[in-house]
Amino acid sequence: MKRYPGGASIELSTYVDDLFVTADAAAPVEQEIEALRAKFNEMTVRENPDYFLGMNIEYIDRGIIRLSASSYATTLAKRYASVVDGRDAPSLPSDASLVKAYERALDREHILPAERVAQYGSKVGSLIYPVPCARPDCAVTVGLLARALTFPTEELERCADDCIRYFAATADQGVTFDGSKGGRLVAYSDSDWAVVHSTTGYCLMLAGAPIRYASKRQHCIALSSTEAELMAASQAATEIAHTREVLAELGMPQDAPTELYVDNNGAEALARERKVTHNSRHISRRYFKVREYQTDGLLTVKHVNTSENPSDVLTKPLPPAAFRTHVSFLMP
Repeated sequence: MKRYPGGASIELSTYVDDLFVTADAAAPVEQEIEALRAKFNEMTVRENPDYFLGMNIEYIDRGIIRLSASSYATTLAKRYASVVDGRDAPSLPSDASLVKAYERALDREHILPAERVAQYGSKVGSLIYPVPCARPDCAVTVGLLARALTFPTEELERCADDCIRYFAATADQGVTFDGSKGGRLVAYSDSDWAVVHSTTGYCLMLAGAPIRYASKRQHCIALSSTEAELMAASQAATEIAHTREVLAELGMPQDAPTELYVDNNGAEALARERKVTHNSRHISRRYFKVREYQTDGLLTVKHVNTSENPSDVLTKPLPPAAFRTHVSFLMP
């Protein structure tokens, strides 16, 4: 990132040998690119690229950009033609049967032969790649499938095949950022409460779409839904702290505390109060990080109904109506 005396700026993102440059003025950009070209003779420059690292980029209008993984989805469908061709695509990437299949797989009683274990890993690995780009709708499904890479079952492989068909059938879906919707950062967090390790889901929204989202297995077993929600809120809070710093460097400082919405009253109360009760004294101090950030004024925790919490779709497979509601919010 570089700022010039006249106020212009340039931002350069690098992944191995691929670079993506954005800027608000032409002359400084040309100077920087020429300097790079002089250093790296084989560098090729494309203006307004429509594809970058598995992402399709569509410039809809000034200030409006859409990211998808449509080309990658098409390639994936060809690679697994035997899974996709001639079979109806499901309307959801997964349903509650995935959770049950994963729980049965934990018993390690019906693991696939070594050759099919490798095949399963290839399928799930192919699905992992596009999820961080523009497919929050598949995040929880792929996350659960990836937990069983070394002990997959036939049930889980069928679930992976279903997700591949869904992904191929919805190839054009993506996220749309609209600058006219403002630069205020808003966040949501949620968790399912599982018998074993629960799942954290969070999303950070900016310009009408998620700039960060995750569906992650929690590191320890929660003894209550409140504890699981507090752990999720603290993970989201650390992402908020980092993202606020990045936005400030990009010239989009967040002047007010970022609103973090949770749908658990107990977790909201623990995030606000500077005290420990007999129900919370066992919780590791690291999971009270959200309280520290709130005290410092970086964020404020607020309550939202589960039906209006889009991060719910990042914690578990949902029924069709709830899934579509949350996905339409994350992927307008």
